[in-house]
Amino acid sequence: TRLDHDAAAAPNERTRETARRDAARAYEDALVAFEQAIELEPEMYEAHTYIGYASRKLGRYERSLTAYETALRLKPDYVRAIEYQGEAFLGLGHFESAKRNYLRLYALDAQQADKLLIAMRRWLDERQHDSHTSSQQDIANAAAWLATRPSTSASAQVNESAPW
Repeated sequence: TRLDHDAAAAPNERTRETARRDAARAYEDALVAFEQAIELEPEMYEAHTYIGYASRKLGRYERSLTAYETALRLKPDYVRAIEYQGEAFLGLGHFESAKRNYLRLYALDAQQADKLLIAMRRWLDERQHDSHTSSQQDIANAAAWLATRPSTSASAQVNESAPW
């Protein structure tokens, strides 16, 4: 979201921390609103997806995966839920699961797949610079697979923004 971008672009640590707190507060508020929405309409797959989104942004990957699973049970081909679930898998270091999501997305919506591909490449770049988080073999396997994927479209180059 804009707040995530502001935090990353902040000129100093104090400003960055303030922006991170603001973003976390906004995600917490969004969680409350979407949880209220599913109390009123339990089958609202979009609300489940965005509970997953806000949870993922807060680093609550297991909770986000549960929300995405519910959304995808309700609407199996909902591409946003598939993409965001892939990003949650990356947050947990489960590249192979994210890869399955990418392949599923690619068959459904190549532009949405491009967004996950960008996240996968960012994940790989972070792992290559911090080899303590993944095995060298896992990093090499991910790099080799990503090298086989086509370049992403210009439309997917935009930063991920909150869907609400």
